[in-house]
Amino acid sequence: MTGNYAYSQEEFNESFDEDERSEYFTRGGMYDITCLDCKGKNVVLVIDEDACVSEEQKAILVAYLAYEGRKAQDEAEDRRTYYYESGGMDY
Repeated sequence: MTGNYAYSQEEFNESFDEDERSEYFTRGGMYDITCLDCKGKNVVLVIDEDACVSEEQKAILVAYLAYEGRKAQDEAEDRRTYYYESGGMDY
């Protein structure tokens, strides 16, 4: 999971005292986390679809995109299952 952690200014001020707010922006501080995608290298590799010119490259790209689509569907299904098993309800 790519974690998305975001606060509005109001939420941030309500959630953290002055010391915690300072710590929040300290590199390597108690709130600092390592990116799950790049592992702190600040680089996330992506496929340059326009550079796939051969039929073999295009076939690999299509297979990869299909795989990623299935993986995203499976992960969404797992999240829904977890939600309902944890007592989540539709309203």
